[in-house]
Amino acid sequence: MNARALRRFELALPNDPYIINTTTFQLASDQHEWRTGRIDVATTTITLPKANGSGAEIWLATGIIAVSQVIQTSGSDKLVGVIDIGATASTNKNVFAGAGTAVKVTLNGSTQGGAEIGDQLFFTDLKAAVWMVTGWLLGSGSIVTPFS
Repeated sequence: MNARALRRFELALPNDPYIINTTTFQLASDQHEWRTGRIDVATTTITLPKANGSGAEIWLATGIIAVSQVIQTSGSDKLVGVIDIGATASTNKNVFAGAGTAVKVTLNGSTQGGAEIGDQLFFTDLKAAVWMVTGWLLGSGSIVTPFS
């Protein structure tokens, strides 16, 4: 067993969800990887750990409708990947790509997603300074990119 797996075992059983209910939250690979984090506060800034290519996966789900839920990278890390946002009042879907220049994902409860409990974001430590994100969100109104 490697040191990271041992640390996860010491802290909690695998798959135990953790609750994010503060206005700022720092994720740590050894504590939060391969477990679902439930965001239970409408306004928060969540910071990912530094990407180093470990393959760590961090899963987040909304437990409350977002007002301003921001998930941001550390230092010079960037986001790549795809987020799919469906509109709650129509069959329209919008897919947005993080092209390697984005440093945060913002859910605002309407045009940027986070309009329903259970919206999901998955972050993978792809390589040094790069987090890959995949997301399925619900929004309303004229959907716009959650990447910035």
